[in-house]
Amino acid sequence: MTTVAEAILPFVESIRQGETEIYNEFSLQHELGIFLRTQLHGTKVRFEKNVGSLFGRTTGFTKREIDRWR
Repeated sequence: MTTVAEAILPFVESIRQGETEIYNEFSLQHELGIFLRTQLHGTKVRFEKNVGSLFGRTTGFTKREIDRWR
């Protein structure tokens, strides 16, 4: 199984080499999501998933959405 660090290392390198431009948090999320979908076949990448759908409740959380990959 690939670790998260191993999975994103080529993505980070593409930023360092100027192949991928990141200019704010939104662009980082979406560029990384596109990258992960192309590299990790069969992986679902979801943005801003509501914590209630994961934990059955939204109370007790500072932020109501969770960015995740699985």
